[in-house]
Amino acid sequence: MNDKQRLIVGFSGMALGNTLLAVSSWLRADSIILTAGQLVVALSMVMLAAGYLFDFSQYEPPNDNRMWELFPTTVVLLGTTITAMGAVLVILALIN
Repeated sequence: MNDKQRLIVGFSGMALGNTLLAVSSWLRADSIILTAGQLVVALSMVMLAAGYLFDFSQYEPPNDNRMWELFPTTVVLLGTTITAMGAVLVILALIN
C-alpha cells in the first residue's frame, strides 16, 4: 500500500469513527451541539479522503522534514483508533 492509499484509508477511518461517535451521542441523547460537531468533523475527514482519492498525482512528503514520512501511517493509526472507539461507544449506547 502506498502513502496515498494509506491517507485515503486513514481519513476514511476517521470519518467512520466520528460518524459512529455521533450516532452514540444521538443514542445517549447528548447535546445536539456535540452530535453536530462530530458530524462536521466526519464530513471534513470525508472531504480530505476525497481530495486524496481524486488527486491523481503521487503523494510526495516534503523533503525538509522526516516527520512527514510517518504522516500516512499516523493517519491510519488514528483512523483505526477512532473507529474502534466509536464502535465500542455505539455498542455501549445500545446496551444501555
